[in-house]
Amino acid sequence: MIQNIISISAAAGISLLSGYSLATTPPTPGHKMPDHMIQCSKDCQVSLHTPGGWRGKALRAKEVRQGTRSGPRGLSGVLEVPVLCFGYQNVNLPANTVPNLQQQLFDGPWPTGTLTEYWKEVSYGAFTFDGTVYDVGNLSQIDTYYEENNNGRSPDRIVDYITESVTAIDNAVDFGIYDNDGPDGEPNSGDDDGIVDLLALVHPEIGGEVNPPTHKNIWSHRSSFDWATGGTMLETNDDAAGGGKIRINDYVIQPAIGDSGGLIEIGVFCHEFGHAIGLPDLYDRDQSSEGIGDHCLMSSGGWNSPESPAHLSAWCRVEMGWVEPTVAIGSYLGYQLPNIEQFPVALKVINDPDGIEYFLIENRQPIGFDQNLLDCGLAIWHIDPRVGNSINDKEWCTGGGLPLNYRVALEQEDGLCNLENDDNRGDNGDFWHRDGGASPKFDSGSNPNSMTYDGDDMGVLIQNLSDCNNTMVFDIEVDPLPIQEPRKLDVLFIFDASGSYEDDLPNMLGQLPSVIDDIQARFPDPRFGIGSFRDFPIEPNGEEDDWAWRLDLDLTTDEPSVLNALSNIQAAGGDDVPESQFIAVHQALAGNGVDLNGDGIFGNTPGELEPDPVSWDPTRAPIIFLMTDAPFHDTSLEDYPFGPEAETTIGWGDVLNQIQVPTGAHSSPRIFTLNPEPDGIILTPGNDGETPWDPDMLYLQATEMALYSNGSMISAGYESVHFREAVQEALDLLATQMPQIGSCCTDDQTCVEGVILDDCLYLLDGHFAPGTTACSSDCNDNGKPDGCEISMGLVDDMNGNQIPDECECLGDSNLDGKIDIDDLLKLLGYWGACEGCTDVDLNGDGRVDIEDLLRLLELWGDCPNTSGCAVGEIEDCFGNCAPATWLGDATCDDGEYEYNGFLIDFNCVEFAFDDGDCVDCNENEIPDCFGNCCPATWIGDGFCDDGSDIYNGNFIFLNCEAYDWDGGDCEP
Repeated sequence: MIQNIISISAAAGISLLSGYSLATTPPTPGHKMPDHMIQCSKDCQVSLHTPGGWRGKALRAKEVRQGTRSGPRGLSGVLEVPVLCFGYQNVNLPANTVPNLQQQLFDGPWPTGTLTEYWKEVSYGAFTFDGTVYDVGNLSQIDTYYEENNNGRSPDRIVDYITESVTAIDNAVDFGIYDNDGPDGEPNSGDDDGIVDLLALVHPEIGGEVNPPTHKNIWSHRSSFDWATGGTMLETNDDAAGGGKIRINDYVIQPAIGDSGGLIEIGVFCHEFGHAIGLPDLYDRDQSSEGIGDHCLMSSGGWNSPESPAHLSAWCRVEMGWVEPTVAIGSYLGYQLPNIEQFPVALKVINDPDGIEYFLIENRQPIGFDQNLLDCGLAIWHIDPRVGNSINDKEWCTGGGLPLNYRVALEQEDGLCNLENDDNRGDNGDFWHRDGGASPKFDSGSNPNSMTYDGDDMGVLIQNLSDCNNTMVFDIEVDPLPIQEPRKLDVLFIFDASGSYEDDLPNMLGQLPSVIDDIQARFPDPRFGIGSFRDFPIEPNGEEDDWAWRLDLDLTTDEPSVLNALSNIQAAGGDDVPESQFIAVHQALAGNGVDLNGDGIFGNTPGELEPDPVSWDPTRAPIIFLMTDAPFHDTSLEDYPFGPEAETTIGWGDVLNQIQVPTGAHSSPRIFTLNPEPDGIILTPGNDGETPWDPDMLYLQATEMALYSNGSMISAGYESVHFREAVQEALDLLATQMPQIGSCCTDDQTCVEGVILDDCLYLLDGHFAPGTTACSSDCNDNGKPDGCEISMGLVDDMNGNQIPDECECLGDSNLDGKIDIDDLLKLLGYWGACEGCTDVDLNGDGRVDIEDLLRLLELWGDCPNTSGCAVGEIEDCFGNCAPATWLGDATCDDGEYEYNGFLIDFNCVEFAFDDGDCVDCNENEIPDCFGNCCPATWIGDGFCDDGSDIYNGNFIFLNCEAYDWDGGDCEP
């Protein structure tokens, strides 16, 4: 930490360079947010998957706990933050703000404790924030210029006050010391992303969140510079070790003056800084209830006592890996649970028959910064991972109905539901303990009860509680875990192909290879299919070329065909606002066609759909990703398609029947709706197609479908630029419902395959190894399964691909038997953050950086023979050995011919489609990524050929690694 206080007001030139959204501080007690701040809080909810800050570090630690990678199990370290204090032309910074904030936030001593001490306390010493407070002088305009009429939320004004503040001190401050998100713990060392982890700003007035009707000042919030600019970050004049300049993006802004009129306390800072590590807002962002109130910092706990904010809830601590809860199974009499303020201990009850919801139980006591708790005893948290971006917006309490419920809810002991009913932000009836009389009881018949939101009995009984104490004593009984049958996945992507998806489809196509990799990494051997919809080709619903449902590609393991199918979908049409999502989902599950005129014949009326069932595998779990930005046409609300001559009765009721008792699929699907806006895209109200536009309709329909299918509604970002992150969030939920299949290794190296993670850790007390070959693979022939050796730390697996380093040629990314310039160029092409790219991320830290480069150079040259193939043989597209002479021998080896008992396939871009044997392109033509011929001159011609252009009737796709991402025309 730089200890000196710096006061600078000089200006310097600065250039603008990429975007995320907002998370806000809740208002002071007794007040509500104005509409523009409600929308601000809804613009984007922060999660571990949100790029920037140290959220990537927290995500990687969670993946370690899930058994999908190696490394630290919890977020640790010190996140250094520059705090820039400014005044206005008409309002100076209050005297001594800078030295006092330096002491109160970071250095101490401070009578009520510092922010640095707060985060050390809640993380048990694993993590904290530190930093330096700077005085940047007064900005160029008066206060109302920056505040406008929306509490400082105007994108232009955000750009102004950040740019002016940073410019003022850029010559005197090395912003590189604040870029330390890489694994080596050294700032700006080359393994970092070149972006300041968090910029904090302080304005000279009281915050807009304090008595909002009176104060129109800037409201405390977290956002990003590229959200305000529409895609560019702010570039400093400091060199980044990885090339270019250090940039500014993530920021938080707070006031200099607190609600009492003196120096601002640490509460607001603690809350906003929490977003930098991936913790979301847990208050109710639409202001219809209080979320989890003052019982958690990330709700309104910062106002519990601004100088001594409430601790994080158990859920937040678990997300960070600071608490790994004990799973309660069986009967425990006199169970002793120490306070969570001092001990990283909590209980987890995961006995939901559907494998989704669970309870977290912690002992909260008025200790340390938690000294101003409103109650004490057991806090019983009801967690529902299905709830998507709304987090805690939709309240439910004992029969509240649809939709829906909080993601993190407190089972309040008095049963009054004060938090959900917006009565208060917590009281002394919320936690569980004996209170001078009979002990309360928590089970399926109590109020509140231990039932799931779907009405299933979780099989838990808590009773005979002690009085409130630093160690709570109680009896707990939990029925045995439900039997879980791990299955492979059948994944069907259903894409909205209406005109509003013109920009989304290319973004999703570019990310689909990574999405496929992510799914394969967590659920081995999945199949993928592609479907699409617009609307019935009947006015006013749709145009002549529209379709209500189309199966573009049946389920397959052929990845190139999946990418090709999506590249062939063109966005257009869909005249009215709603689309035919219910028809698409129904036909995906039933496949029985749509007979609009009821004559029993398919195809003799425009828009009718021939029966075209999806080939769901009864041994696999059906998963549907529905990509859409509009509400669903529903026959229970309208005549659809509109008009007197043709209509269908298929609506929500029919879809619900297919979810519960599918006729085409063999088991109930899980449906995830990925929406390009966090709470539904805002369109102009209208009444086209007889369906009135309701801004909440998409949310209601998607979340209701998610509830009954155990899915979720998740934001994929503007124009679906965060499609991959949205799928990753869905995979997190699937991991709780369908735990990852792998192998379990005990200390005596007994290895059992086909075991789920929780069973391995909690029932067998073993070490979990992902994948299905951990027990059977022994590449070094030492009699010990590879997966066991890796999971127990006996051999190295630097890139995390579950193959011991000694058995593979680390760095040989193109599998040509040597590490050379081609591998070097590929590694450099992936420079920066890179999830799942184990062939170039040689140390498995989620980034391609200087450490990977140095390791590659160390390994330079010919590889040892690790493929298992005999001399003169090579591995084909699927790893089967075959004679190298089969390449280019004028016979297309596409799986028709057998060698050593395996069907050999060289018909892939990696082997240039069997060295030309499987394609017949004319002179000056080349096969694209899927074998379709196109002019060779299209590579590197300045246009990204990602399926948007046609040649000889085929959509051409050169955006793949084999063609260096179209010769650099496309982004990798």
